[in-house]
Amino acid sequence: MQKVAIRRLFIGLFTGYALCNESTTPLYEACLRAMSDNDEGDTSVPVDDICLWVKWLIKGFLSDERTLYSITNTLQDADSRRTSLVALAYIGYLVSQDRPLDSYFTAVWEQCAGHNFTFDQTWRKIGHVLGWGSVRHSLQHIGTDTQPSVIITQMMFCILRSDDNLDSLLTTAKHSVAPSVVASLTLGILYTKQAFEIPDQFTRLSEKDISYITHLADKFSSDSEKSL
Repeated sequence: MQKVAIRRLFIGLFTGYALCNESTTPLYEACLRAMSDNDEGDTSVPVDDICLWVKWLIKGFLSDERTLYSITNTLQDADSRRTSLVALAYIGYLVSQDRPLDSYFTAVWEQCAGHNFTFDQTWRKIGHVLGWGSVRHSLQHIGTDTQPSVIITQMMFCILRSDDNLDSLLTTAKHSVAPSVVASLTLGILYTKQAFEIPDQFTRLSEKDISYITHLADKFSSDSEKSL
């Protein structure tokens, strides 16, 4: 596990969240809970809660092949919520393995499709809308309610339509059904992949914030290595 990669993941997550919220406290709490919580309490967490999504992204990012198999093996007869979360964990794994961003859509389809009709129907809409000129109409076509399959598909759309530009990413995320979640996850993934650097005008994190986030990321990296 490269500490640089997980540091970038955390800084990207926090920067994206801070651009949509005055306080990053909920995200701090989400990260602290991410490695200690089991999956049993997930059904009670609202789907637009950042805690739920960050937990599953980090879960996948810190997984080895064996752990990832145990996660994806739960897809049999899974509902849309579970399928969407497993898909995000798989994306986290792809990020950690430095797979190309343009391979994510197909990779997730091959790994997660065929288990839940709602997820399948929503995910495949990315192929319909990527060429559309209107971001707003594209996201509305994907979905207009905070269903888990809509949130993760809109996140994937933002990644593919970011054009290596933070302004474009934020404009797109603001039209999603869960702007805080979509902006945080998307920026975390893209920043880890070094798709772009974060300009100073977008950095709302203080030096103290960065120091704490780096410490938190190093703890995750260390704990993950101990568990392997």
